[in-house]
This record gives sequence, C-alpha cells and structure tokens, in this order.
Amino acid sequence: MGTTLGVVDTLKYMDEFLSRQSRLCLPEFIEPAHLVDIVLAYRERKPSAQRLGVARMVRAALKDRYPCPKKTNTL
Repeated sequence: MGTTLGVVDTLKYMDEFLSRQSRLCLPEFIEPAHLVDIVLAYRERKPSAQRLGVARMVRAALKDRYPCPKKTNTL
C-alpha cells in the first residue's frame, strides 16, 4: 500500500507539469485500499504490465480505471 500511495502522490505532483491530455483524472477522494485493489486487478488482467516497473504500472492502472473525459467543443 505504501508503494502505491507514494507513486500516486508523485504522479499527482508530476501532473502539474504535464499537458492536460497526459494528466491523471482521479476522483477527489479514493480510499487507499481501493487504489491498491485497482493496481492488483490491472496486474491480474495484464501480467505483462509488471515489466513496466511499479510506477508505470500504477499510472497505467489508474489511467485505465479513471480515463479523463473527452474535451468537448462548445461554440
């Protein structure tokens, strides 16, 4: 759990420097145990993701679970 939370905190910090389409779109509050469940479920579905390393796997799992809404053009 500590590793996952550390990676999530780092990713949130990094989002400040990324373009909008590269950022994570996480809900405002997520239970820490739920974050771990998301990552473990992703690892089960995509075993090859483990080769990415922990940080990249956590990011991929969260982007998969919480995709950012598409930007709509309003005129």
